Amino acid sequence: GDRLPWGKIIMRLNKKDHPGEVTQDGIVFNGGRFDMPSPAAKSLTGYDVNGWRAFRFEHSDGTRQSLDDFRLR
Repeated sequence: GDRLPWGKIIMRLNKKDHPGEVTQDGIVFNGGRFDMPSPAAKSLTGYDVNGWRAFRFEHSDGTRQSLDDFRLR
């Protein structure tokens, strides 16, 4: 399946950054642990969201990249 890089992720909603982390156990976000980005995003919004597009991976230099870029094509 798709492989997510481990590290810090950010979901921006209503002009606010909501941080999370990808670990060996999954996505830790909004008080929960998730196997995939979309359920993690939905935990914040309350409605279906494409988490692959909603989340950004934050590189060590501070630049951000869509999780969608990490999906296998």
